[in-house]
Amino acid sequence: MNLHNKSIIFLTLGIVFVIFFFVFKNPFLISGFYLNQKVSSCKSKNDQKCYVDLVMNVFKTDGLDRALDLVSNIYSQDPSFSSTCHDVGHLLGSETYKLFKAGKPFKVTPKIAFCSYGFYHGFMESLASEGDVKKAQDFCKYIDAQISKETPDASLQCYHGIGHGWVNIHGDKSLLGDDLGIVKKGLSLCEKVAGTDSELSRCATGVFNGISIFYENGEYDLKIKKTDPMWLCKIMDKKFQDPCYISMNTVLYSITGKNLKLAARYIEEIKDNSIAQHAMINLALPFSLAEANNSDHIQSIATCRGLQTRLIIPCLQGFAFAFLEHGEPNKEYIKAIGFCKNNGLTNTETTGCLSYIYSYLAQWYPNDKAVAICNSEGVYKDFCNHELDVATRGLTNQ
Repeated sequence: MNLHNKSIIFLTLGIVFVIFFFVFKNPFLISGFYLNQKVSSCKSKNDQKCYVDLVMNVFKTDGLDRALDLVSNIYSQDPSFSSTCHDVGHLLGSETYKLFKAGKPFKVTPKIAFCSYGFYHGFMESLASEGDVKKAQDFCKYIDAQISKETPDASLQCYHGIGHGWVNIHGDKSLLGDDLGIVKKGLSLCEKVAGTDSELSRCATGVFNGISIFYENGEYDLKIKKTDPMWLCKIMDKKFQDPCYISMNTVLYSITGKNLKLAARYIEEIKDNSIAQHAMINLALPFSLAEANNSDHIQSIATCRGLQTRLIIPCLQGFAFAFLEHGEPNKEYIKAIGFCKNNGLTNTETTGCLSYIYSYLAQWYPNDKAVAICNSEGVYKDFCNHELDVATRGLTNQ
């Protein structure tokens, strides 16, 4: 073998060694290619269960952090994942709790806020199901201390998860079919665990959100009272009426055949303007998700304008907020603000819509990111910073 051939062989072996060393040092390189192929396969089949299985498999083999990276990756490639993302978060939360309970800690990062805090809801449902008030309080405080600067709303989302967990009857057959009894039990536990009005309200939304899910799924022998679907909210103490009304949005979505105008009639009956407007914002959420990838939103805007005057802007705010709540991780604000700037809106409608989204930036993102978003808002820069400042001071005073 001549010297030239030997040189080629040694060079080839060297290249192979370098590639092998690089891949060995970066074990996720190959898996990354594999996962991208799997994501493409799920997308081509329009199969949401495929995504769920893929995320949970990565969770089992590579852990929570890698699973959340995959969640973000899927969302960036397929916006339709928005309909499944929150449920995946629930699953990741409940499975992480099993490991946590077994003595295996997990890393708390801003990623666990992905998909409208589904992780917290699933984790806290499992933790709260044990009925240990102090353990639930301590964990929410732990979360708050760890990442409150990165995800300001994390602690309150944790309390929402507690409400979710405590509304389950956990084998108490005496509560079967007794929606009022289930709610009273859940709210009594919320009052024990909450230290502030905000914590109590958020825990209560978890309770009522759980009840609305039970209604839809027929769990615990509960049935929607179609002649008066909001009856439960009407008989609640004043402090629990707002959490109740905003949580019945999916019930109204279901019983009206996904007709926003018909569903809004139940909200129009609410005399208290603040409660009615807040309920309208939340009612618009499920309707907005159905058209998340529609670019003009002409029909949505027309439907909102067909409501009582006091509910038009809250309706538009709800459509915009759905994009924030179920948007692509770390980029949720883009479509929300984009909706508010729709050319079909009047100046009053645009500013009313933007005011709501800008104020929510304080809860959704670290302060430096929220400020950066406002500073990129052109003619709305000062307006955005003003709304952000007011909301930030409000969070500080909670």
